[in-house]
This record gives sequence, structure tokens and C-alpha cells, in this order.
Amino acid sequence: MSRSAQLLLIAPLFLAQSAYAEALNISVLREEGAESCPDAVRIRATVMQHLSRATNVEEGAIEIRMASATDGTFEATVRLRSASGRSLGVRQFAESTCERLSKVVALSIALHLDPDAVAAQPAVPKKASSLPRPQAREAKTSARSMALSLGPIASFGLLPEAAIGARLGADFAIIKPLNLRTGALLLTENRTQDDRFLFGLTAFDAGLCLTIIGGDRGSLRGCASALVGEIHAVVLTLQPTEAGGRLWIGANAEVSGNVRIVGPLGIEGTIGTTVPILRHPFLIRGDATPVFQQSSAAPFVRAAMTWSF
Repeated sequence: MSRSAQLLLIAPLFLAQSAYAEALNISVLREEGAESCPDAVRIRATVMQHLSRATNVEEGAIEIRMASATDGTFEATVRLRSASGRSLGVRQFAESTCERLSKVVALSIALHLDPDAVAAQPAVPKKASSLPRPQAREAKTSARSMALSLGPIASFGLLPEAAIGARLGADFAIIKPLNLRTGALLLTENRTQDDRFLFGLTAFDAGLCLTIIGGDRGSLRGCASALVGEIHAVVLTLQPTEAGGRLWIGANAEVSGNVRIVGPLGIEGTIGTTVPILRHPFLIRGDATPVFQQSSAAPFVRAAMTWSF
């Protein structure tokens, strides 16, 4: 058979395959951060590589939404609809890269259209063919939306000496790239230089964090928060005139870095400055010089173990 005759025989097959691919009603929405993920044309072509037979593809639509998660992975939501618009199911997938995600999505669509697609395609990469049915991957957790942290803090200027304490905090994902950060802070009592007084501080904080750098293994954030609590004095050698604590208000500006160790477990380091808004002067009756007054700006460093879920 001549080469021209072979081309004449093969051409209709390519034209039919091309027309079939165009008939696949697949739409792809790539959200911010996922612009580099494959578009509908590429996913449609990958689906066609898996299909083993012609399938009626005009009975519905396949909608794909791709997004970038806060932990650096990529997610896809696949919605299957009938011709009347009735939902035939929703499938969710997550992978470390856009390319891997598009392959899994294409395989899922091919299995929806033709359950025998994988068996008929021995050329499918081993990693893809060894994956469980896409339905089994629906249980994979999407982007972690909350993280708890607990660790020590050292503050310089809020109490008479360098103060050591602890902070328990929680971060909540709001909308990329913002997080809500809340916490409770305790700075243990320490002495003035004359050993006549002890001062301690307890406060709660709440604020927003902006993700500067985000990735699968960690992140870097800038945060601003407000603090409300109590500063209290313990008089050791004199008779106190007003017992009890004093309302304390302050504000924080900080930069926080987080590195994931394994699974949901990570470590976090923070540097920042606390600005006291209420700076109480603690006085001895008859003496105009305060025994203690907080610095106008108090730098701090903090470390924590984090648990994300």
C-alpha cells in the first residue's frame, strides 16, 4: 500500500478523534495562584489518551476548579452534571504540583466516561495507573484551615527585667493570603533592681497575618495585633495603697516564620515589638519618680511548636 493511501485511511481516524475531543464538554477555572495549571484543552487531550472507546459526551458537563492551597499544594474540585444540570457528583483531589494534579483529574474524568479506560491503556505511567480509583482520594484533607501553637516567649521592656513567659495561640485561615491570629500570653513575675517589688503581665491578643511567602514546607508572615490584659505589682517591703492589677492595652507588630517538620507538626519562630498603649507609672507615695514604668517599645522573641489541621 502506498504512503498516500495509508494517509488517506488514517486521516479520518485522526479527524474523528479530534472531533470527539472537541465534543468533551470540559471547562476549567484556575483561581489565583493556580494560573500555571493546565487549561481545558490540555486536560481534554489527556482524557482522550485514556479513553478506550467512543462515549456519548453530550449528555452533560464537567466543571473543574483549580486552586492553590496555603500549604503550597494544589487542589481541584470536579463537578459532574447531566444535560439537565443535575449534579452527578463532586470529586476533590490534591497534589503537590499542577502537573500531577491535572493527570489525576484527567484519569478521574476518563474513568467517569469509560470505566475500562485504564485497562485499555497500558502506556499510562506506572505511578498514575497504580493510583486507587479517584473516589478513594476524595477523603484527602484539603488545605489546613487552623493551627495551634504553644511555646516560650522572651520580652524586653514590658517588665523590670527581661521577662520569660509562654503563649498559647491559634491561627485561622480567612481568605488568602490573610489569617486571623489569636492567643493568650503570660509573663512571669520578676523583681525590680531594689528587690522591693514584683511585676507580672497577663494578656490576650488578636490580629491579622499577611502571608509573604507560602509553600508546602513552610511560610513567612507579617502580623499586627492588639493586646488587652492586666499588669500587676506585688509589694514586698512596703504597704500597698491600691491592691490588685491594672488594665493594660498594647499593640504588636511581628514577623513569623513556620516550617513543617512532619505531617501536621511544625515549628514557628517570631520576632516583633510590643508598644504599650496604657503605660502605668507605679509610684511610691511621696516620691515623684516611678518605681517602674514600661518602655515605650518592647521587643520580643518567641518560639512555638505548631499543630495544623
